Amino acid sequence: MSKFALTGPYAGGQKETDALAELARGLTCAPQFREAVITYTDAVIALRTTGPRYINKLLGRDVRFRIVTLCFCLGVRCRLLGPERGPTYAQLVDALKRTLDGSARVVKTTLDMMHAMGLLTVEAGRQDQRLKIFIPTPALYALVKNWMLGICSHLDRLEPGSNRVERIASDPLTVEQIALNMGHAFIGGETLTGRLPALSCFFNHECGWPVLNTLARHAIEGTPIPSLGSIARSFQVSKSQVANVISKSVAAGFVVKTSHDTFMATDLLMENYQEWVSIFFAFMLIASPDGNMIYDTKAAELRHLAETL
Repeated sequence: MSKFALTGPYAGGQKETDALAELARGLTCAPQFREAVITYTDAVIALRTTGPRYINKLLGRDVRFRIVTLCFCLGVRCRLLGPERGPTYAQLVDALKRTLDGSARVVKTTLDMMHAMGLLTVEAGRQDQRLKIFIPTPALYALVKNWMLGICSHLDRLEPGSNRVERIASDPLTVEQIALNMGHAFIGGETLTGRLPALSCFFNHECGWPVLNTLARHAIEGTPIPSLGSIARSFQVSKSQVANVISKSVAAGFVVKTSHDTFMATDLLMENYQEWVSIFFAFMLIASPDGNMIYDTKAAELRHLAETL
C-alpha cells in the first residue's frame, strides 16, 4: 500500500463504506441545498468572467484544474515536510496519476501556463540542483484563499454555526489545513469528478467547466442558453471549443434544440449537476473540519510541532 494511504473520512473512497457519498446524499435533502447550488453557480461564473486573464484556459478542463490544486496542496505539504519548498515535476506527475488519468505532458504545459501567469516560481533543488522545484506564489495563495472563502460561504449555509468563512478570515493556517486535507485525499486516490462519469463530456474537454456552469444557471432560470459566441466571449474562450462541448452535451441528453433554433438544458442536466455539487460540497465539508484536524498524520505532527515552538 502507498505511503500516502488514506485515513479518516476519505478512506472509503468509492468502496461500500463511503462517508463522502453518504454525506453528499444527505446534503441533497437539506432545505438550504437548492439555494446553495444557485449561489455556488453564480459565484463560479463570476470568478470565471472576472478572474485573472486566461483563468478559463487554465481551469477549463478538469485535469488542469486538478494539477493547479495539487501544486498548491503539495506546496503546503512540502513546506512542512521538506526537503524542498515545493513539489518537483516528478512528484506532480505521480500525484496526478493517483487521482486522475493525466499525462506528463499536460502537467508540463499546465506548469508552464501557471509560471507565465505568475502563479508559480521555479527554483533549483537545494539537495539536487538538477531538479526544478515549483513554488506557489502569493498570487496563487490569494486565488486559492478567495476560492475557499467562496466555497465555505456555501458550506456555512448548509451547516449553520460552522463559521468556516470566519475561521479562514481570522486564521491563515485554516487555508493550509484545508489544502493538506484535499491533497491527502487526491494522493490517496480520490477522483472526485470520477464519481460522476455522466458529466465527463464537460470535465474532460476544453472550456467544459464554464459551459457546464452556464447551462446549469439557465436550467435554474428555465431560460434558453445564450449563443455559442456569447458564451465564448463571456469566458474568453474560442467559439469552436464551446460548440464542441455543446455538441457532446446534446449527444448525452443534457441539451436539446428547440423549434426556435435555441438550446435548452434538460432536467437530466440539472439532476446530474446537483449531484455533482453535492459531491463537491461533501468533499469540502470533510476537508474543513472544526479544530484544524489534519488527516495526513505526518503533516499533522509537524504542523502541531511548529505551532508549539
